[in-house]
Amino acid sequence: MSTPSNASRHRGALNLPARPRFDGPVARELRVGLARVGSEVRRMVARVAALRALRAVDREERRASRELAWLRNELEQAEHNWNWLQIEYRQRRDALNTRLNSVAGDPQ
Repeated sequence: MSTPSNASRHRGALNLPARPRFDGPVARELRVGLARVGSEVRRMVARVAALRALRAVDREERRASRELAWLRNELEQAEHNWNWLQIEYRQRRDALNTRLNSVAGDPQ
């Protein structure tokens, strides 16, 4: 059984003749213009991606800077609390030693 000339290798698909290619000066100019537009779009996409990456780096740097400032503040507060506790412990120790000495001197 022979297949018709317009039949494709795929069942149910027609093999239509190729469309004529437009090679006139206007068509060539349009293709060149479209190629330029495409390259400009690719350049713009690359530029936008680079700008977004730069913004992300800046945002991450600002966040790290804020976190570092917060940690420094926390450290300062902890050091202040430690100094206050040392003073409190020293005063308590002195008071207890004074009481111990006063009690030790009293025979019961």
